[in-house]
Amino acid sequence: MLRDSLDYIHAHPEIYFKQEAKKGGYVCPVCGNGSGEDGTGVKLIKGQSFRYKCFKCDTSGDVINFYAAEHQLDNREAILQVCALYGLEVPKKKFKKIPRTHKHISSNAESVKNQAETEIIANDIIIAANHLRETDYFAKRGISYETAERYNCGYIEQWTHPTKRNANNIFPSPRVIIPTSSESYVARSTDDNKVPKMKAGTTSIFNISVLKSSSQHVVVVEGEFDALSIIEAGNDAIALGSTSNVDKLIDWLREKNIRPHLPLILNLDADEAGQKATDKLADALLNMRIQFYSVILSLKAVRIRMKAL
Repeated sequence: MLRDSLDYIHAHPEIYFKQEAKKGGYVCPVCGNGSGEDGTGVKLIKGQSFRYKCFKCDTSGDVINFYAAEHQLDNREAILQVCALYGLEVPKKKFKKIPRTHKHISSNAESVKNQAETEIIANDIIIAANHLRETDYFAKRGISYETAERYNCGYIEQWTHPTKRNANNIFPSPRVIIPTSSESYVARSTDDNKVPKMKAGTTSIFNISVLKSSSQHVVVVEGEFDALSIIEAGNDAIALGSTSNVDKLIDWLREKNIRPHLPLILNLDADEAGQKATDKLADALLNMRIQFYSVILSLKAVRIRMKAL
């Protein structure tokens, strides 16, 4: 699998970088920094496990990013060539393009800003995962460390939103991080001060890819912790994050032409917004001829509506 190949590449940077710099790190394959007496070389970015930076040419990222910069390739081609360099199976299926992280000139200031924010978000996810076991918040919610690690969840003790880190009068707070994609996450406060959860990056649906492969009934819920609780119990689940993301799920199912193995279980919140979202999703599923059960849970009663084609 591509993910396994990338994990191996990240664990063995020395196969690509090869030459060690005189002052630690590696000689930069892009500009040669580190080969002379005064060069600092390519150094590991503090707090990250596989991302590097050359402070001379400003190239940064993982092995793939450096290889792409060295050979002037896009990252798709770089992945193919690096896999071959490492003696790994070259992936044959299509895969998502990994954003290039080495510095380049851009006339679009907004694009540069978005790219910088994306890198911060990706870095947050990595840093948080490395500090997961410094909080017992997941355990208090009934989520094991093993389940949290499986979904790259983590913890940042002094968190601020990626878009606000240069602002004044912004006070950090301890947050657990639940990634919803490689470039987005939900940050939930571990304090008891009722600080609202916040989202970073483009809104994405938690664990949506399980709809492609699950052999179980997949439960559709609103909250990420609700989904993790269901997963902890041994079932599969996805979390919309918000009822406003129902359209995203519908569009994704249509675009990917997904046909779940078993009927979906719709279990959104019992409030007015949740029920409107349930009705909208149910209508769309009926039109797509996707089987589902709609389950409405409340404190006073349990009402089950079954709609199977």
